[in-house]
Amino acid sequence: MEHGGLAGPEQRARAVALGIPVTIQQPLLHDTAEVEEGFWGPERVARLFPARGWLDQGAQVSAGSDFPVGQFGAMRSVWGMTTRHTVIGVKGPEHAITYDEALTSAHHQRRPPVR
Repeated sequence: MEHGGLAGPEQRARAVALGIPVTIQQPLLHDTAEVEEGFWGPERVARLFPARGWLDQGAQVSAGSDFPVGQFGAMRSVWGMTTRHTVIGVKGPEHAITYDEALTSAHHQRRPPVR
């Protein structure tokens, strides 16, 4: 599932039961939180990319950047998943994951084949 951004507990459980892996793009949240809050409000933005919920429910999570929308960089994703820091402050700290979990998720990121 690409993004998995606003999936609630029931939707996450269904995806996990079906064996659907999910990607989250923490740099996208970091870079666009201010604009998103203007359209969606602070509560919805704080719920974006709930990595903690996905992992706690047993999902295979891969982290990405959503480049070129978000700035590219695996370690930027790791930092964001552990801090939930955005351009307008920390959003949804309850969705943060550990460094080891974030590093594993960043490692799962799909890379294009080398030719």
